[in-house]
Amino acid sequence: HVAHKNDSYLLTKSISTINEHGLVIWLTGCPSSGKTTIARALQKKLLFMYPQLKIQILDGDQMRASPLAQHVGFTPKDRTEHIQRMAYLAKMFADHGILTICAFVSPDRKMREQAKKTIGKKRFIEVYMKASKTIRIKRDTKGMYKRAIAGTLTGFTGYNAPYQATIHPDVICKTDQQTIIQCVEKIMNLVFR
Repeated sequence: HVAHKNDSYLLTKSISTINEHGLVIWLTGCPSSGKTTIARALQKKLLFMYPQLKIQILDGDQMRASPLAQHVGFTPKDRTEHIQRMAYLAKMFADHGILTICAFVSPDRKMREQAKKTIGKKRFIEVYMKASKTIRIKRDTKGMYKRAIAGTLTGFTGYNAPYQATIHPDVICKTDQQTIIQCVEKIMNLVFR
């Protein structure tokens, strides 16, 4: 007896584990490194392959525009508090068996370690989105690099403020060398190995 196609997802161990314990895929990297693009492409691919999987994206720009981040600035203290809130929110989704894709610059190594502790090491996958400064400046859809170059924006991560790269990320996506599909496949190969 072959399981009905709609029930086949129950047979994969990875999906059962996600449904039971949740999972957070944390995309980190400088602005314009491809976090939002890859998050959306990953969601689309996952929903196509596993329609019963519940998925939530927490995107930096969208979250900063929401009531959850009103009056939150970009000082190191503000960023840390913001990421703590977002990690807690991701944990709440994961607690309900939702695969949560987070796309945050989260420039400080310590803040990402804290996020991992909050969410739980076993259900936290860190993906480092890497692209050269030249490519990031070319992709600058919001004009932030342009403002940083002009000197009207200070403390901009990846230009005039530091980004601490992850020493041992679970996945590295070199978005200036790999296609969107290749990056999505890389992440999925780790999640569903």
